[in-house]
Order: sequence, then structure tokens, then C-alpha cells
Amino acid sequence: MHTTIEQLRKCHEQKLYQISIFIACTLPDICAALESENGRASAEKYRAWCRDNLTLEKFSKVTAEELYRLRCRLVHQGSGNFETKTESNEKELTLLFFDKEENERRMKVGGIIKNDTGDYKLVEIHGFIGGIADSAIDWWDRMAKEQNVNVKRNHLGLLKRYEKGLPWFPLLGDYPIYGSMPSKVIEYYTQQDV
Repeated sequence: MHTTIEQLRKCHEQKLYQISIFIACTLPDICAALESENGRASAEKYRAWCRDNLTLEKFSKVTAEELYRLRCRLVHQGSGNFETKTESNEKELTLLFFDKEENERRMKVGGIIKNDTGDYKLVEIHGFIGGIADSAIDWWDRMAKEQNVNVKRNHLGLLKRYEKGLPWFPLLGDYPIYGSMPSKVIEYYTQQDV
């Protein structure tokens, strides 16, 4: 998990904002899946993780619901537009990310701006990316301290770099390779650990 967040921060530092937003939007999914008993995320688990871990102190004014809808549209369609439901109807909301260091005038963060083309919410990009990354690290450290069994088991399936090949598949050699540990191997290692 630290490697994923470290790489997110490197993208962010290089001003690769588009990929940084993509990765940041997936972190709550990854964390929620790691913490779940079945190792899978869901819409409700994503929203709950956001509500429980993204504090206003660290995070911009985007709700758990908005973040989930953004994640869905962004990851599956590459779009920052998504529908929001109100009591009377459903309408489109677009999140606009800006860098306060590159904008001369101060923009009101979090408020809805309405015009003829639609509704927009301004989000400061550094607070958005940094807030999610910091929250994911805090969560990860807390889970490690609590020795959460689900996280301990499920993190074995994360995509990562194996410096000396895959220990469970020596036929591939001992050169660096990226991969995820299959469920059967996770089950084996988990049983050995008990």
C-alpha cells in the first residue's frame, strides 16, 4: 500500500494530475476491499470508508457519494461528470480540479457554481489528492497496529513488484516481475501463518 501511495505522490509532484486523480479515486476502493471479509469492494463499502476516513481537516469539500460517483465515471468512462440525485430530479454535476498555485485569483472551493452549461463544483487538486493519500496511509497504519485479519490476508493479493520473481512460481525465473498473489496461494500462506 505504501508503494502505491508513494507512486501516487510522485505522479502528483510531477504534475501528472490526471493519473493522480485516477489513482486517488481508487484508493478508497482498495482500502475498503482490503478491510472486507470477502476481499471485495462495493459501493457501500467505498462510501463507508470515505465517511469514516476522509476528515474535513484533511479533505476538500467532496462528499462520499460524489467521490464514489466520480470514481465510477472516471475509472470506467474517463469522465469527471456524474449525476446527482435531488428530491425533485437527477442532474449532472461536473467536478473541476484546479491548482491554487497556478491560479491568480482565489476560487471558492466546494461550492456549486451554476451556469447555462450545467452545475460545477471546484476542487483544489492538492488537497484532494493529498487528503485521500494521507487518509489511506493513516488507515493502513491503523490497520497494521490493530492487526486486522482481513487486511493482513487480503493485502497479499495486491499488485506489487517481486524483486526476485514469484516465490510460488519459480519456473518464471528470479528476475523482477509485477504480479498479484492468486487466491490459492494466499490461502496457503494464510494457513501457514496460523
